[in-house]
Amino acid sequence: MGPVKYAHQIVKEQLRDKILDENYEIGDKLPTISLIADAFNVSVVTAVKSVKELVEDGILETRRGVGITVKRLPKRRVSEKKSILSINQSVSTWQPEMRKIFETAMPGWQILETHVDEANPNKYSEAFLDDFIKDHPFPVYVLTNAPRRFQEYFQNKRLPCVVLGSLEAGIDLPNVVPDAYERFYQAARSLRQKYPRIAFLQHKYTSQVEQDRYTGVMEALNEGHVSGALKEPQGIELVGYDEEKSKAGMVDFLRNAEFPIGVLCCNDIGAYWLLQEAIKMGVPIPGQLGIIAEGSLAGLLHTIPDMTYIRYDHAKLVFTLVRMLKDILRGYDVSTQHIKIPFDPPYIIQGDTTLILEDGSDLDTNGVFNVSK
Repeated sequence: MGPVKYAHQIVKEQLRDKILDENYEIGDKLPTISLIADAFNVSVVTAVKSVKELVEDGILETRRGVGITVKRLPKRRVSEKKSILSINQSVSTWQPEMRKIFETAMPGWQILETHVDEANPNKYSEAFLDDFIKDHPFPVYVLTNAPRRFQEYFQNKRLPCVVLGSLEAGIDLPNVVPDAYERFYQAARSLRQKYPRIAFLQHKYTSQVEQDRYTGVMEALNEGHVSGALKEPQGIELVGYDEEKSKAGMVDFLRNAEFPIGVLCCNDIGAYWLLQEAIKMGVPIPGQLGIIAEGSLAGLLHTIPDMTYIRYDHAKLVFTLVRMLKDILRGYDVSTQHIKIPFDPPYIIQGDTTLILEDGSDLDTNGVFNVSK
């Protein structure tokens, strides 16, 4: 049995729900105290106490001659259902690792996941999301590399949500993301030592993460070259997860590239495709083409050892996410928290490195790589 709730606490929660359910906006007026008391069948004293606590919480304000108005929109109350839904744009290859960390940090909870079918534009509509949320009423949601409109939907609906691994400009949702600037700065420095030219393999759209990548690369390229002799990196478009279209652009790039050249890849799958096409065309790797991939598929190193890898520190990433989820479940407002996980240089794994797997994982018990040359 949970703690006993007094009448004014029940009315307080009902008023919070009314503001959300009836789409009140900041500055909108609520009914008078007497009307609130009549609506919830309580005394005026109870209604006053409920409003007073919402004023103290910063959600309502009262002004003489104006009445009761909304000062700040409340968060939706979290249910007791002990499940978390993870919405991913693509199949997450490190989902088992994420689930393992959740089981350790949040015993008794389970993480379920669904994937966005980006080939079906109807599944990006608000109507689809309305139906989806209605059928999947979870206490908190995790968006992993989800489309921007998904993030905007959760923001506008004020549903409990955390974004993992994608920091979009203008999205005011709690977010945990690796430090893209530092990762690409270090990767570009390592490529610059061997290759006079550098290219980017990235998506066409521009996000904050991609801007951070670009800034890191340009600072690494111009470091010690104040004359600006180094050109901006050439771009190669990664067309979503469309293998055929993406490979067509890669083939065109390879046919016209001036070798030797190094390529920084924002996507591990795209880097794998580029490596496949380069091998087909007989491009010497790493003699004429160096590839550094970013992402989570560290296991690819066992099949494509010529590719250097930048891997996220998933243990830090997910444990930080879990802390934010717990704060949401406790009712804290974490909507403005954007946390970057610092880049740790050992997470650049050279192409000739072998990962020692322990108990089926590519992380040891301390959440760090165990490597041998």
